[in-house]
Amino acid sequence: MITSPFPQEIAFAAVHKADLATCTLLNEEQAILGENASEKRVQEFTLGRAAAHRALEQLGYRERFAILKGEGREPIWPPYYVGSITHSNEWGIAAASSDRTADSIGIDLQLVPEEFNLAVLDRIAFDSEKRWVLESNEPSRNFALLFSAKESVYKALFPLTNRFLGFKEAELVWDPRYQSFEARLLTELGRGLGRNLGLQIKTISIDKYVFTGTFLGK
Repeated sequence: MITSPFPQEIAFAAVHKADLATCTLLNEEQAILGENASEKRVQEFTLGRAAAHRALEQLGYRERFAILKGEGREPIWPPYYVGSITHSNEWGIAAASSDRTADSIGIDLQLVPEEFNLAVLDRIAFDSEKRWVLESNEPSRNFALLFSAKESVYKALFPLTNRFLGFKEAELVWDPRYQSFEARLLTELGRGLGRNLGLQIKTISIDKYVFTGTFLGK
């Protein structure tokens, strides 16, 4: 089971494909998929939205709110709420909170590859990050963790900046004591967001997956 890395004020829900029969989309959510979506796309999207609704229910939000998609493909949450959704194959996961608790949340789930493309690692990683991946006992898992953590940082920052963050605009440093990354931003993002945000990205390894999550607190 995938458990929450967040404090209890942040709701967390993970939905497995075994529960897919109990998951339904609202009409507006169904329209996002269109008529030609693949079975895999429909399954993952449905699991993700089901997890999002369950996270909102944990926060006391009982209304069935259609979670639509913004211009950057980000989920649009109800007013006064923030959150993030991720899915991969058999899992859909969501985290959400009141905007009094957090300014934003970013989560990401990745399937650990049997092997990875070194060209992709070069594209996303600084030399220090590449050494952390390549010199480890499990380079494929560390590659997935690094990729996932950078995705979580992007997802947390995009709703605040409305700008795409490149993989090399944040450098990650691994802290083995807490099984987490610290993020150092290399560009000014504006909107009062400096480079020293104190972003910590929690990580979880479970079977063939890795999960990462971060949030900007108040």
